Amino acid sequence: INVSISYGWKTKIEANEEMLAVFKKAEDYRYWRKLSESTSMRYKTIEVIIKTLYEKNEREEKHSIRVGELCALIASTLNLSDANIRELRTAGLMHDIGKIAIDGKILNKPSSLSDSEWLEIKRHPEIGYRILSSLNEYAPIAEYALAHHERWDGKGYPKGLKGEEIPWQARVIA
Repeated sequence: INVSISYGWKTKIEANEEMLAVFKKAEDYRYWRKLSESTSMRYKTIEVIIKTLYEKNEREEKHSIRVGELCALIASTLNLSDANIRELRTAGLMHDIGKIAIDGKILNKPSSLSDSEWLEIKRHPEIGYRILSSLNEYAPIAEYALAHHERWDGKGYPKGLKGEEIPWQARVIA
């Protein structure tokens, strides 16, 4: 468990400055630091989740790297902006982050999955969405991760989206 402490400070320089105003400025600074540190902690948490997933299942790391590279290649071929290429590469790398919550025995099972195991696997897009949407910067990527198992015919999961309802970025990832 990570523990964090937030603090703020302000030095009273002017003799006529009200102490309440000094405390308010210190509190404002503390709040600003807390916001910036919590975002940093969430990035670190996502990094740890990805690292743990890759340790749990080595195939996932190779798969994610391949998908990220293919997404970047497709985006580049479509002459998308550098920002869109980076976003799609990142989405490809992180699209299966929700598998962190799936039992390693299921992920690594060499034989066919049972119905209950298959239902467990189908949870990973929603879990990935919740993880990625914890950071505003990853909100679009969270949407693509959520939809990456949707199918054009509407028989995918988790929402059963079909055709143009599926974000084009999720279609690239798939």
